[in-house]
Amino acid sequence: MVDASHTIEPAELLGTVLHPSVPQLRLLAVMTVSGAASLDGTSRSLGNSIDSELLNLLRVWSDAVLVGGGTARAENYFGVKCTNEDKAQRLARGQAEVPPLAIITESFDFDVDTQLFYDTEVPPLFLAPQHCVDDPALAGRREALQQAGGRILSTGDGSAHSIIDALRGQGFNRISCEGGPGLYGMLLAAGLGDILHLTIDPTLQGNVEKPLFGGGGDYTTSLEVEDVRVSEDSMMFVRYRLRGKAASREE
Repeated sequence: MVDASHTIEPAELLGTVLHPSVPQLRLLAVMTVSGAASLDGTSRSLGNSIDSELLNLLRVWSDAVLVGGGTARAENYFGVKCTNEDKAQRLARGQAEVPPLAIITESFDFDVDTQLFYDTEVPPLFLAPQHCVDDPALAGRREALQQAGGRILSTGDGSAHSIIDALRGQGFNRISCEGGPGLYGMLLAAGLGDILHLTIDPTLQGNVEKPLFGGGGDYTTSLEVEDVRVSEDSMMFVRYRLRGKAASREE
């Protein structure tokens, strides 16, 4: 039986924190007991305040926050928020003051009047396959994003490995991924990811509208449990290491 009597400090959920020079990809996800990634189209009603604090901690830990374009639109994303203390600690670690959002896209179809562009300290980075970067039919959308401050980065053939390689090439060693399901599946199917932070919301559904790990095709990934905590409201926080991914030196 898991002990739920201990008050959970979100920082405890991070586990071993590696030196910033060590590349690491952490996946952060929340789902219902039924495996659903959302209720009524978004994940906003899932999780609790501890889950929100964990998300913020991982953002402050990261060099870049990776998210799918559909998720960024559906969840009305805005830029990462760092306190002055966070910024000072990041600079002392050799990181930029604030990490950018790195958004996967092929369409460049984003409303530049949303908070993704105006409520941010650093411009969003849009990751797209080279053929999309070169597509003349998308030139207007690309120009609109750039005029709004967005940056565009080619991911070559657009594969999962190419996406991560493109980010590493920009000096982003610490990458946190916030989904959605298609992006999780894409990364896991390619054998990418070191740590999975999974929050399990104590909700059951008869019909799952969007399985959390339903994307990526037919793949199998083995996990090892590093830590399990349960909050007083029965929210479960599990930290998995992808099997075969060894821990390295601490920060």
